Amino acid sequence: MTYPQAKRVAHAIEPYDVSWLEEPLPAEDVAGHRRLSESTSIPIAVGESMYAPGQFAEYVQAGAAGVLQVDAVRIGGITPWLKVAHMAKACNLGVSPHFLMELHLSLVTAIRNGMYIEYIPQLTAITRSTIRVVDGMAAVAVHDRDMTDGQIAGEVVNTFEYELMSHEIIQLIHVSREVAA
Repeated sequence: MTYPQAKRVAHAIEPYDVSWLEEPLPAEDVAGHRRLSESTSIPIAVGESMYAPGQFAEYVQAGAAGVLQVDAVRIGGITPWLKVAHMAKACNLGVSPHFLMELHLSLVTAIRNGMYIEYIPQLTAITRSTIRVVDGMAAVAVHDRDMTDGQIAGEVVNTFEYELMSHEIIQLIHVSREVAA
C-alpha cells in the first residue's frame, strides 16, 4: 500500500476499534509509518519483515509503531527477541509476535507487555503441533514419534500449558503421556 492508501484504510476502519493495522507500508519506510501513526488512533504493527533489534529501535525511536511483531526465528533467537520485547515495554508498546505460535506462546507469557500470539491452524500439518485454549489456559501439544526396531511404537504427546492471567501469573505444567499407536 502507499501512504495515502494506508491512511484512507486506517480512517475507514477506526470506528471498528481494531487492535492494530499490520504492516501497512514497506518495512523500510519508517517515516511513512510515523506519519501514519500520527494520523490515526489505530496502533501500527510492524516486525514481520525485520531481522535485527536495531530495526525495531528505529521504529520505536521514531514513534512509528504501537505494536511490535518480533519473530524469534527471524531476529536470531530468544535473546534478541527478549531485547526487543523489553525495549517495547520500556516505551509502553505491546508485543504480538509473528508466526510460530508454539515457540512464541511461552515468550509472550513471560513478558508483561505481551498481547496475542498468531494462530494459523493450517500449519498443524507442517508443525505437527496444536494450540488449544480451555478455561483460560493455552496448551501446546508437540507430537514426537517413538521408534522401536525401526517401527513407530507409539506417539508421545508433550503438552505445555500456560495460565493466561494478565501475564502476572505464569503456570507451566508439563504433561507427558504416551498415546497408543
